[in-house]
Amino acid sequence: MRRALERNGGTRLDSIGVDSWGVDYALIGERGNLLENPYHYRDSADQRRDGSGVRAREPRHGSTRSPASSSCRSTRSISSYAACRATPDLVDAARALVTIPDLLNYWLTGTLTVRVHGGDDHAVHRRAERGPGPRGCSTRSGCRHGCCSRSWNQGRLIGPLQASVSAARAGTPVVAPACHDTASAVASVSASGNTAFLSSGTWSLLGTELSEPIITSRALALNFTNEGGVCGTTRLLKNIGGLWLLQSCRRHWKSQGLDLPHDALVAGAADERLAFRSLIDPDYAAVPEPDRHAARPSRSTAG
Repeated sequence: MRRALERNGGTRLDSIGVDSWGVDYALIGERGNLLENPYHYRDSADQRRDGSGVRAREPRHGSTRSPASSSCRSTRSISSYAACRATPDLVDAARALVTIPDLLNYWLTGTLTVRVHGGDDHAVHRRAERGPGPRGCSTRSGCRHGCCSRSWNQGRLIGPLQASVSAARAGTPVVAPACHDTASAVASVSASGNTAFLSSGTWSLLGTELSEPIITSRALALNFTNEGGVCGTTRLLKNIGGLWLLQSCRRHWKSQGLDLPHDALVAGAADERLAFRSLIDPDYAAVPEPDRHAARPSRSTAG
């Protein structure tokens, strides 16, 4: 980011905004330091992702995420709750829990904020906004992680860019956009009323934009999620298999010497003679986390 800001330093920037994924978080200590490197939601080394405890605590009709959701393994509320159980001393030492874009904005400006942006845990952000200062953010799930007292919505000025980040750009306003990639994509289209959107990326998200979240037993049964959107809206959506599955297959095939371009794969998928020859379940646990669920060799005994 520093290299990018220093490049073409003679061109004036009106503002800077950070857009990122919405799941992962960082723990900030009392001196403003990063207590540990954030874990990526697909990191097989992160053994703290067991969310059974938080799912058991969530009220059946009050949760914004279905306990049966395949993407439930990747929510911030579940991973932070699991961290509270696995590393309680580390979590207790945290002054704040911030999302990845909040962390980057903090490093850019020196201003630490918790923002109600378009991340994956609508309820967590709402609690953060009205929480009673530190440790008031996630009491419903039993985790006492810290929270900043300041919160921001989209379009607000976070602060000026620090000279320590870029001498050429020092003072440039850093503004809060949607900050979450899906929220930014949905904000750019008309996706309300009877209109649905399909955002395709690592995984795909299918849904619509509403003025209020829908937290009902039917939404729970149908495995829908409410996510905070731009200007107070809610994205009612569900996670479905996305392009990560295709990208992973292509990467594996290429390692085996088989480099198949996208055009050839699309043409093959359109061939009716090959339809339904093979079926897979993209929600099977080994698909998003292959390393953790890799098949173990069976033991053999001498006959």
